[in-house]
Amino acid sequence: MGFLNLRILIAHNDSSIREMIAAMLKHYNFRIDYAEDGMEALKKLESFEYDIVLINTRLKYLDGLRLTSFARRIETVKKRNKNTWICGLTTFISKEECIECGMNEALMLPFTKQKLEEVIRYPLIQNGQEPELN
Repeated sequence: MGFLNLRILIAHNDSSIREMIAAMLKHYNFRIDYAEDGMEALKKLESFEYDIVLINTRLKYLDGLRLTSFARRIETVKKRNKNTWICGLTTFISKEECIECGMNEALMLPFTKQKLEEVIRYPLIQNGQEPELN
């Protein structure tokens, strides 16, 4: 996985938050896909292999906690070689609850660009890469 080849899914029902996250990451030239509800995100997770998924814990139709459970099952069924790095975007649910449901991390809304970059940096470091984010 090359740093600039990262494929990221942003799943959030609020378009302004999806746009804010995309703007924070714009200059990295990541491949970013969007989903505005849990069912759309599930379809994308079934169709594509993502490096990082940012999920609103309160998505419509299928909340982020249940979506994470489905995402983990998809990885097993499709015999994918890696676990997707999943980060919950939350205002109400604790980081511990996010981790318990299978997420790797949680960001409390609102968050800074620096905090978002830390979340993206960690899975890269785990794969032996040290990206320069700024």
